[in-house]
Amino acid sequence: MMNTSVAILSAIALLMPGFIIAELSVARSARGSRSDLELALRSLSYTLLVHVAFGFWTVHLVATIGKPDEWTDHWGALTAYGAVVLLVVPVALGTGLNRYLARVEAADGPPNLFAAAFGAGEARDAFDFAYQRWRREGGWVIVEMIGHTDEKPRLVGGIYGERSAVGQTPSPHDVYLESLCTVTVNKDRVRSLADRIVPDQGVYIAAAQIARIDLLSSDASATLET
Repeated sequence: MMNTSVAILSAIALLMPGFIIAELSVARSARGSRSDLELALRSLSYTLLVHVAFGFWTVHLVATIGKPDEWTDHWGALTAYGAVVLLVVPVALGTGLNRYLARVEAADGPPNLFAAAFGAGEARDAFDFAYQRWRREGGWVIVEMIGHTDEKPRLVGGIYGERSAVGQTPSPHDVYLESLCTVTVNKDRVRSLADRIVPDQGVYIAAAQIARIDLLSSDASATLET
């Protein structure tokens, strides 16, 4: 029974670091979904890198514990090893890799070979491509609803920020804007945001109701910044 428990714990220790890194590296990403095979291979690769880097600690721990059935006498050493190698380091690496890949994907052009090797990829459609570029710093948007005309305007202006959300492929591209703004249209039919509604009011817009989304530059709406 003891050998079985040790075998199970050893399997967890072998696989968990890579799985954590692989999952965190693509969290909130707009890139294409991965197959189970790719996830498994990346997890194993990251696990190998972690255990190679901390091999000296693993060897020391095994020498300290001695016989497998004596592991219960070394809770302190096992806890420290598990906390650092199985949790802290994978979380730190996964988070750092996620930020690096997001920065690469938000830049112009395809990802470089180094980033691509770690999972950076192109967006799945044009909407996801745009989302990659304004999900980090937010953006000013004008949503044209289906049925909009000059006589009966159906325009919703707002701010996409940290408390906003957007549906990504393969989900419908619905949008939740955390703050509403009034929309103006000049004689040349150029749309812009006029005033931010106070207090803030969020709005959910179903994908089926969206005909067009204008992404405004920060300069175009600088007067709305608080």
